[in-house]
Amino acid sequence: MADLFSKIKKGSILMWDVDQDQDLPKRKEIIRLLGIENFAYYKSDGHHRSYIKPLARLKKCLSTDISEAKHGYWMQIPTSHFLFTPNEIKSNSWLASKYFGKCLGSYYVDSASLQNLDELLRRFDRARNIVDDAKSWGQKVESHKQEIKKYGIEDPVIENFQVSSLSALVDGYGEQAVEQAKQKLLQWHQLHYWNNEITQEPSGALQEAVVGE
Repeated sequence: MADLFSKIKKGSILMWDVDQDQDLPKRKEIIRLLGIENFAYYKSDGHHRSYIKPLARLKKCLSTDISEAKHGYWMQIPTSHFLFTPNEIKSNSWLASKYFGKCLGSYYVDSASLQNLDELLRRFDRARNIVDDAKSWGQKVESHKQEIKKYGIEDPVIENFQVSSLSALVDGYGEQAVEQAKQKLLQWHQLHYWNNEITQEPSGALQEAVVGE
């Protein structure tokens, strides 16, 4: 895995979703709108995809509908490219408006903060799995009822078990764990997501914008 932070210990990752490389903002436009000169474009599915994957999943987890926020749905999360710069860039309303739906926002991070995000996402996934397991218990009992009937097995406890009572008992089971895990993700997002502070001066670590893996 290529290390994005081998030379630049901390930087902004500005994510994009465009059809082609030429749909990305040109160098002069980035300099004019964001006030940065040292940056590079990369493809999200290239050598640095392990850094982009948790950021893309984070946005999905914080969305209103988190039904597809699990790890297995990664390929459905749209992000084609990202811009990397050592500068902490600010949110630009004009840029966001012109490239609405294509500019996905920026995070100012280092390797340690992304490792922390990975851990928070694992906790979120575990909490979601607990909720899903609890919701499946009623279905499992129903399948047990069908199974003993199919094979001629007699068990009054299974036969008379009230699935509705079980469903009522586990209603809300694990939901607080999910909400707590989501709040931790929200706190991480608020700490690292781009803001309206003045952009820092370029550091000279990157000299030209390129598109590549």
